Amino acid sequence: MAGTTTVVFTDVSESSTVLASVGDDAYARIFADHVSLLRTAAERHGGRVTKQLGDGVLAVFRVRRGRRADRGGDAAGGGARRADRE
Repeated sequence: MAGTTTVVFTDVSESSTVLASVGDDAYARIFADHVSLLRTAAERHGGRVTKQLGDGVLAVFRVRRGRRADRGGDAAGGGARRADRE
């Protein structure tokens, strides 16, 4: 199947430091929030989360005819803005 796919990878900044400072339970909640924010943003922009890798999340956006290739960037930016507010 020919076409373009935009790939977005995010991670929790300084995750080892955060984990050491807040502990396992709190870090699990932080990471779950991270995944939830990205999943919501990706789905809003026509993408989907495909994998969780360590402290990171991988989302893909298939670009179909008539659609913009930068939807992944829109989703990542939207997730980051929402994370900053929370």
